[in-house]
Amino acid sequence: QTCALPIYEAGMTNDYDYYSCSGHRNGKEERVDRCSMHFIRSEVIRELVLEVIRYASQSAVEDEDAFRQRILDAHNARRDDEIADISRKLEADQKRFDELDRLIEHLYEASVSGKISDRRFRMLCEKYEKEQAELEPVISEEEAQLLEVEANEENADRFIDLAKRYTDFTELTTPMLNEFVDKITVHEAEKVDGERQQAIEI
Repeated sequence: QTCALPIYEAGMTNDYDYYSCSGHRNGKEERVDRCSMHFIRSEVIRELVLEVIRYASQSAVEDEDAFRQRILDAHNARRDDEIADISRKLEADQKRFDELDRLIEHLYEASVSGKISDRRFRMLCEKYEKEQAELEPVISEEEAQLLEVEANEENADRFIDLAKRYTDFTELTTPMLNEFVDKITVHEAEKVDGERQQAIEI
């Protein structure tokens, strides 16, 4: 189970503050993909983010060409598969959206000609329009994902520019977090050889 940090909810105990997954608490019981109940201390997130930013920035400044190439190599290794996967989903969703347009159009024609009752027309029309409304944000997200996958070279150069502008990495600040970090994904903790381990993607 994984969750992007923005959908986490802040909490606090007497000892520390933390983020817990709102996808677990707010998820419906019948959802099979419902998140598990996992959390992470805010202090841990802050320390890890600062460490990653500090290391990546140092690498970017010390050898721009090598850093840019590392970003591109990692990007190209998964780019084709990602683009193919997202494109397949986008094509299927867009095809269904267009199909619903045609179904709604045929419904109006059937209603005008009296081939279906007004009740049947309203019921089917509401059903198709609801499905379209649910597909719209999905299609927009898939289009955005394609653009993101194709923009990594630009992102590498933008990161290098940021690294040159920042010289003090002793403390994680809000502007630093907003400029450097796009997303934080927190995985569910696991027991490995009796020790608790939790993967964090920054």
